[in-house]
Amino acid sequence: MKKLNLPVKIVLMLVIIVLGYYLYRTLFDPYFFDLNKKKRYEAVKERLRDVATAQDAYKQMKGEYAADFDSLITQIKTGDLMQIRTLGVETDSVKYINVTTAIELFDLDTSLHDSILFQQIEITLQDLYDRSKRGESVKTYIVKDTAYIPALSALSFSTSIDSIRYIPNSNGDVFELNAQVNYVGPGRVKVPVYEVIAYNASILKGLNHGFYKSKEGIKLGSLTEASTDIQDIIILDDDK
Repeated sequence: MKKLNLPVKIVLMLVIIVLGYYLYRTLFDPYFFDLNKKKRYEAVKERLRDVATAQDAYKQMKGEYAADFDSLITQIKTGDLMQIRTLGVETDSVKYINVTTAIELFDLDTSLHDSILFQQIEITLQDLYDRSKRGESVKTYIVKDTAYIPALSALSFSTSIDSIRYIPNSNGDVFELNAQVNYVGPGRVKVPVYEVIAYNASILKGLNHGFYKSKEGIKLGSLTEASTDIQDIIILDDDK
């Protein structure tokens, strides 16, 4: 058998290497793409949960959802959320009173710091409850207090409030945010709605375009129904 000369051997080795490389890519590229896609989708969903938290707080303060990120972020930074605190133990004969009435009723020193006043109110309420449980004829109370606290300190985000507008791993691409008010039913009930969208073109930026449709992606909420679910955007045609 005639031996192959050195140049032919080199060419064959190069062909084998190239074919092996393309076989490796064919087998493993889809696998690694799916891994990256899953990680990126999870990062986007976590960011969308931050947006949902901010939108819920915005709606508490303004009565509707923010239609742009500048308004949303500014309101979270500067606005206050109403917080209702309840002190006391629920019983069948309990009476509800506010903080001012409790201070007068229990003859507390109004010059004390608020935190100490609330502590004394709690102690007094617990004492009255304990005495009633022992059979003493005493009235028990529940004190309800409405306070306003800075929204930014009351809320928890996975990132800074200024970053909730950005789609992770997209080099600065911003979520598409839309909001409106729908009027539903014969009584024209006011229903605020919003949606936040991230497309694969941003979510999967830098990955192999052949494995995804750019116009698919992830959506939070809906403009047609009162939903705050996070769901995938699926396109059934062949448009990339």
